[in-house]
Amino acid sequence: MTRALGALGACVALVLGASHATGQDLTNQDECSQAGLDVRVGNGTWMWDNSGATTGVEGQDEASCYTFGLTGVQSDVWFVWRSAFNGFVIMDTCSTGGTNLDTKIAAYPAGCCPETGTAVDCNDDSCGARSTLAFATDCGESYLIQLGSFPGSADGTAFVTAQQSGPACPTEIDTDWSQSVDNSSIAPGGVACINQVLGVADNSFWRLYERAFPNEGLSAPPVVGDFEVTEVRFGVEVASSLGGVQMIDVRIRDGAGFPAGATSAPILGEVVVPVFDTDQTQQTFVTATFNPPVFVPAATRSIAVEIHVPNGQDPGQMAMYFPGSNVTGQTEDSYLSADDCVLFDPVPFSAVGFPDVMIIQDLVTRSAPAPSETIGCNYCGPSIPNSSGVGAVITARGSEQLSDNVVTLTASDLPNGVFGYFLSGPGNQSVLPGQSNGRFCLVGGNSDFLGRYEERVFNSGTTGQGSLSIDVTAVPIAGGGMGGPTERALLPGETWNFQCWFRDAPAGGQLNNFTDAVSILFR
Repeated sequence: MTRALGALGACVALVLGASHATGQDLTNQDECSQAGLDVRVGNGTWMWDNSGATTGVEGQDEASCYTFGLTGVQSDVWFVWRSAFNGFVIMDTCSTGGTNLDTKIAAYPAGCCPETGTAVDCNDDSCGARSTLAFATDCGESYLIQLGSFPGSADGTAFVTAQQSGPACPTEIDTDWSQSVDNSSIAPGGVACINQVLGVADNSFWRLYERAFPNEGLSAPPVVGDFEVTEVRFGVEVASSLGGVQMIDVRIRDGAGFPAGATSAPILGEVVVPVFDTDQTQQTFVTATFNPPVFVPAATRSIAVEIHVPNGQDPGQMAMYFPGSNVTGQTEDSYLSADDCVLFDPVPFSAVGFPDVMIIQDLVTRSAPAPSETIGCNYCGPSIPNSSGVGAVITARGSEQLSDNVVTLTASDLPNGVFGYFLSGPGNQSVLPGQSNGRFCLVGGNSDFLGRYEERVFNSGTTGQGSLSIDVTAVPIAGGGMGGPTERALLPGETWNFQCWFRDAPAGGQLNNFTDAVSILFR
């Protein structure tokens, strides 16, 4: 049995290769920008060979590499090393074996070829003519390692050893968020707002989740730090339509201020899932999977999950959709919004006369306390200072491997409480458009127009930040409705660029600004 709430209206750059096993020889890549650099993780010893390597232009003028009147690193080869601990690493070429090399070694932040003055550490002679680095490490962070010979000495083979100390990187933590005492049984009695022409149209069913209480006192511990939403699971009591299937929007929104303004709150992630015709006897549950996962930064204190049934499911036919619910108990309210019933913001079902409607709507999150990989090369910076007094910065984290489909963009050092969105394109430039206080750094291509993530507007809140997890299989290429395809998948070997535009009324002038930009070579 379902129940209807009557409607009032009628009607670059650096591309990281796959990780290799500890102990496998390095492939001695000659260029720091070469695609497919070896990646080594944590402790291990690896043989390297700079015979026949050339001396690159990067890493040749570091003050910390200055010994015996020279800063250069001869016949240098490169690899990426990723920290498996949060503490300290000693990396050396002191191991016996190989030829009698006079080595030099340097470490730089990974992401792209290093600029002069950015070395984390550099060393020439520490153990005889061999070298040792020692530096603090952040869990999960990567470093670009340069190996080579002292200028004028012989080239050949040697071993490099990494030995870390400190707490090991924690593993990912999965958390099931639920506010239902029983989230596996659907009972009769679901409620929806009915339009006498369209049926159940433009209804949204909501729950609010606060990170301090993912199960509102049931079983899960508080969720701290950044996390990702991977799935939303919800029950369906009744679904009926002329075509036998309805396309339902599942949205993750910022929960700040909920329920006021919830329907216009920033969408952090969205997926459309098919719901096939069903009735209460079938006990139907639907899982919406977010790929890529929806990134939720530590500063976001709550998220709202919206199951939205849009208009136009069955033109001329009354489509029906009633959420799965039961009366066995819940720890927080279930909510409904529907313009046809003048419920413009979500209201608890109890507030419209149905205190026994407790909808089944859960989510699964994944918390990875270790920072994800910083990728790409920043350019077009520093950006022009905004009203916060500093220039805004864009950061890309995740993987350049397209099959991973894990890239998160973060804009930081924004003014507090401003709206913004991200932009993308295949080309780069650095111009001062007359319509902005900032510097514009992107260019569209012949068939790929400038892309705008206009449907993913964020508010920088009290942290001055905004984030977006992008889908590399569907990047916008026509942003502003310029005709033709509006999105496409990125291809291996393509370089794509990203920037963030944001409002900045306190600054005056053109009332808006940009971050710098980041360029990512995908593989």
